[in-house]
Amino acid sequence: MNISPISVLLVMIMCLCTASCLEGKEEQERNKGKKCKFPKGNAGSVLTDGCIKSTCSNGKWKAEVRSDICCNKQVDGLHEKVDGLEKNIENMDETIETQVDGLNGKVNGLTHNLHTLTQLVKGSISDNNRALLQIKGQNTILTQLMNNHMKADPQCDRSYTTLTDAWRRIEYGVKSPSLHCDTTGSSSKFTNLVAGWYRFSFPSAPYAKIPTTAPLKQYVGDDRQSCGTYGVSWMEDTLPDIGQAPKDVTIYFAYVTRYPKHSSRPAKIVACRAGEETMYLYYLSPVPGCAHAYCAL
Repeated sequence: MNISPISVLLVMIMCLCTASCLEGKEEQERNKGKKCKFPKGNAGSVLTDGCIKSTCSNGKWKAEVRSDICCNKQVDGLHEKVDGLEKNIENMDETIETQVDGLNGKVNGLTHNLHTLTQLVKGSISDNNRALLQIKGQNTILTQLMNNHMKADPQCDRSYTTLTDAWRRIEYGVKSPSLHCDTTGSSSKFTNLVAGWYRFSFPSAPYAKIPTTAPLKQYVGDDRQSCGTYGVSWMEDTLPDIGQAPKDVTIYFAYVTRYPKHSSRPAKIVACRAGEETMYLYYLSPVPGCAHAYCAL
């Protein structure tokens, strides 16, 4: 029997279609019992969320609008709630804005008050400074008036001898070219000083005084780096004030041996007024040996 090629082709197409349909049905049968994973659920399980119903089918959740409740009314209610929330948010924004404006006003007020207080404090400090300057000036005037009216010791009005020899001017570290002794002798180095009241005065120090501290050891000795003698005078005491009686003091002579009190002589000192300056008079006597002398700065 002769079979045409077209008949063969038709038979083959029918077989392929039949096999494909069978495979699709088998796949559907297999998926019918497939579980859903996210979230977990068995085939046919149902989840509801408001108006939405989800069914587990073929391993997937399929969502649809529920028919068992009236979702339109719920949606309308949700819209009303949203509108209410929006109005509440607007009201809250207005309230917050009003509160912020109020806080800004308070901050501006505090800033103004702080500025005012700062100006007041600055003004008070300035006034206090001016008051202090006035008080200092008044104290200075009072001090000058007291000094002017304070009666000096009578010794200030009595005669004295002024020592102006350049070699008696103390200049530490400057070598004096000549040697002198404040005692009696025949050579030129002896000053033949006698006991009495003396004052020291030099062009650069018209109211010079015997120092109240010893010269450094390096400035005393045979090289005469303080003044024109080996043993330099100094006193270990304080100076008196104007109006006080002559003060008994001890004058020492600093030399390299037995430094700084190689020898000493008793003396007196009194403070006298010389215009606005204080002048000191010393009661001196001849030194105990050569070469010692009275020097001042």
